[in-house]
Amino acid sequence: MKISFYFKASQSTVLKNEGFGIIYYYVNINSRKSVEKSTKIKCHRNEWDERNGFFVGFDAERRNRQIAQMKDVLEMNKIVKEMMGETLTVETVELNLVDRKLARTFKTVFAEYLDQQYAKIRADGELKHKGNIELSTYNSYLKREKNIDKFLKSINKEELLVSQFNERMCEMFDNYLTSRLKCGQSYATKHLKLIRTVCQLAKTSNIIKVNFTENYKLKHDPVKNVKTLNENDYQLLFDNFNMLTDTERKYIDVFLFMRETLLNYGDYLELEEAKHLQQDETGRYWIIKARKKRTEENNQIQTVPLSKKALEIMEKYQGIDKMPKMNLSTLQKYIKRAFAKVGVQKKVSSKLSRSSGISIAFNKRKLRGELIAYVAGWTSTREIRNYLEIDKVELSKDYLKGLD
Repeated sequence: MKISFYFKASQSTVLKNEGFGIIYYYVNINSRKSVEKSTKIKCHRNEWDERNGFFVGFDAERRNRQIAQMKDVLEMNKIVKEMMGETLTVETVELNLVDRKLARTFKTVFAEYLDQQYAKIRADGELKHKGNIELSTYNSYLKREKNIDKFLKSINKEELLVSQFNERMCEMFDNYLTSRLKCGQSYATKHLKLIRTVCQLAKTSNIIKVNFTENYKLKHDPVKNVKTLNENDYQLLFDNFNMLTDTERKYIDVFLFMRETLLNYGDYLELEEAKHLQQDETGRYWIIKARKKRTEENNQIQTVPLSKKALEIMEKYQGIDKMPKMNLSTLQKYIKRAFAKVGVQKKVSSKLSRSSGISIAFNKRKLRGELIAYVAGWTSTREIRNYLEIDKVELSKDYLKGLD
């Protein structure tokens, strides 16, 4: 299929005599010429290079970009016809260059998608369901949008049509993130899933007929073993506790409290003594709290019997309500500094409090997965694999018990 553009003089006698006209186009398939159609781009005869088929002179760059976009749309129409199994002839080829389509660059459709997601941000107190998202999720979309913008700018495709985001573009973007920016594969895959979702929005909105990004095979990082803090790491911390500043000790107390209770940081911040702390008839204290990330379909409840260590930390601050509360980034900064100071050579984060608590409960205290899930507020044991580091020494002892 050959696409040809040419200058046609205006039908107005005055404009025609002055040398003005409009650029038209047609396609040639198997030596047969299609009907001619207008691009609606007006210009002077001297601004069009008939031999080479592009604009020269005034505003040539923008106009040539329009011509290139039109060629891409026609080529895409051809590909769509072929994918749908239709015979391509001058009668069946799709020649429509709808202005709305040309205006729909990937970035404009992405902006519409972000507007939709902004309206879905979950309000305070609203339960999680398929129709809403967290504010942090929306913010992650904004960060990914910036990376996509940088990529399109790096290849001079800022006005890329949504129909042009195909397998090849996905591959280029994947390589851009993993090779040039040195990002992890899972990070890149999250971007590509978002691109696929945006293109699917374009398809359901009848902006494009085929979502070519669906054909790109997503890459995934190999499954990694969970890394957590073991008993030796904690012994280093306790032996060198005096090395820490008062501020560092305060944040370590929060870290240890979350380890003992299997609370994540969002649930820890929501704790209220009057609301969540209960005492049973035997005198044992419990934290009973609905999880922050619970869903409408399943109101997940954490039921945590407080250990001696958790009670000591709570009593140190004269109750849950007076325990330190800070933003997550501040907590991360101080616990990393504290563990590094005592000689723990690991990448420490707040998540390790929960994962080490779960790993110790499973490996040392021999708690069943169902009990751990109940305390953590999960409806199944499936989530445990994201937090549990199996102690192979303990595993071999238990598995081979009575066989040697």
